Amino acid sequence: MKKNTLLIGALALLGMNSAFAQDLVIETMKGNENIELVTDAIFDVGYGNIGQTSTSTIICLGEVDFGADGNAYQATGVEFAQGWGDFGVERYVVLHAGNTFEESVTFTEMTVDRTFGYHCFETFAWNMKEGEEFERPTGKQKVWLTFREGNGNLRSVIFYKNTIAEEGMQPWINESPEYADKANIIYGDIFRVAVDVDPENPDDPFKDCKYNEETECWGGVVKDFIVKSAEPIDFGEGEFQQLVAYIGHDGERYKEYMEFYIDEVKPENMIARTWTGINLQKWNDFTPVATKLKEVKGSHYLFVKWGDATNLHRIDLLKENLWFENPDCGVVYEDIAPSENAVVFVTKGAGDEGGDWSQGDMEWEVIVKGGDGARGEGSNIGYTSNGVVVAYYDIDFKDGDYKRVLINHSCDKNYIGTIEEANFSLYIDLDNINWNSGSTPEDVQNALAGHEPIAVVRAQGTGKWDTKMTTAAALKEVKGEHTIYVVYNLPSSVGANIYGLYLDPDAGTGTGLKPTTTIEGLNVYSVNSEIIVNATEPVSVVIYTISGMPVANKILPAGNTTISNLPEGMYLLKATNQNGAVSISKLMVK
Repeated sequence: MKKNTLLIGALALLGMNSAFAQDLVIETMKGNENIELVTDAIFDVGYGNIGQTSTSTIICLGEVDFGADGNAYQATGVEFAQGWGDFGVERYVVLHAGNTFEESVTFTEMTVDRTFGYHCFETFAWNMKEGEEFERPTGKQKVWLTFREGNGNLRSVIFYKNTIAEEGMQPWINESPEYADKANIIYGDIFRVAVDVDPENPDDPFKDCKYNEETECWGGVVKDFIVKSAEPIDFGEGEFQQLVAYIGHDGERYKEYMEFYIDEVKPENMIARTWTGINLQKWNDFTPVATKLKEVKGSHYLFVKWGDATNLHRIDLLKENLWFENPDCGVVYEDIAPSENAVVFVTKGAGDEGGDWSQGDMEWEVIVKGGDGARGEGSNIGYTSNGVVVAYYDIDFKDGDYKRVLINHSCDKNYIGTIEEANFSLYIDLDNINWNSGSTPEDVQNALAGHEPIAVVRAQGTGKWDTKMTTAAALKEVKGEHTIYVVYNLPSSVGANIYGLYLDPDAGTGTGLKPTTTIEGLNVYSVNSEIIVNATEPVSVVIYTISGMPVANKILPAGNTTISNLPEGMYLLKATNQNGAVSISKLMVK
């Protein structure tokens, strides 16, 4: 049977061949502050890679030291995935060096091929190219990546000190003769069902969960199914560091995890947990996903608990961290319930406005329609986009009784960004603004200059328009009757339908932006075309455009730092100190 690969990182090649003693691995993940997405690419937070690339993509990988003579590296590699098109069609990842992309010179290219899924990564490695069209860089230079005759998803770019013995797609680490010495390999047939099953009951959820000898895997499984090893597993003296599960399914499930326990299924006995909802294409073609393993000594029964339908072929316990570890799913869904004392306001009606207080319905109006012409759809406002503004009239906050805001909404995307990139910002006292229904998002933000929101609530992708979830945020103290203005701050090509807005006297939980600065000794302000950050301690700073696009991501030292060369417009600056305290500032650059 074919076994696909996923999340097999450059570290997996160590120990197989001295040619793979790489000196530099550049991870193309959102947390890498040296990565700059210039054109046609996004950070895929769910999978921890760069995606949505094209033949027009330009990515800056940061600075690389090639050595005075240009011989610091003899080969390059790329962790690449592409689940569409034909196999055997040559595609190229091209690397350039230079201070700017326009000034850069091509120094090598790597041939890549389609893989067995959009996120089934393979490592392709090639020796540095020679010839008139290639020029080896020397010294420290910025590296730029482009595609030719194809494109795909990227998880890392590797610079190898030594040449590659066999160029092209590289073998898996488990094909190495040394692998067996570092692994305890546990095949699926040693497990037994560990839940009560009534095979005669057609409604029993576990009646079809079983081991299939033909496909050599556990299949037909569902959420909360559990198996137990027939005999205790020897964990040695605690030397095992990684757990690798070989799984298969069709599609992706952002909420699905697989859990591993010893002796009994209870929280304190969990030794590993890994996201298994990755995008795969075959139920019985198995993909390894690796995760950290807690220290376990001695012999114990091993339990496996499923979070959803995923086939399991085998489990490897490893004495070294050989595989790229499967990250937690970057898509974290929230669905927060309001308290029983919360009041809810809904948008009934069609067109630009609706509701009738005499009939017990809140009055609302679409003040700014946005690019897609936001309008009522009976029970929600649809066709929304970045920059939409909706007014909720005559809302009684009483004597400051309400402590948080909850917004029940839906969105057809699985993930639309962090709260800084996607949110509903609530304002009051905007009656003097001369709104124009055709205003652009930039016009809206300029009009809001000098006004602070009373709450900022996360907007999230829920996967489907008919899947509604609720997010929450703390509410500033507000008394009396006011008009609430809800401003949609969303990425491009994203909309969100609001079904209910709750005001809750119970502070409860919330993940919205805190409306006050929480870092002592931090001052952030703008002067004409510059942003100045004055901090008494080091802070990590991310600057977003008002549409949610990150434009800067740096760690700043204590002291005064000036950030220049930002285009005119409104920006959101998020600062985080070493203790995790966060400060949010809205700034106008002129």
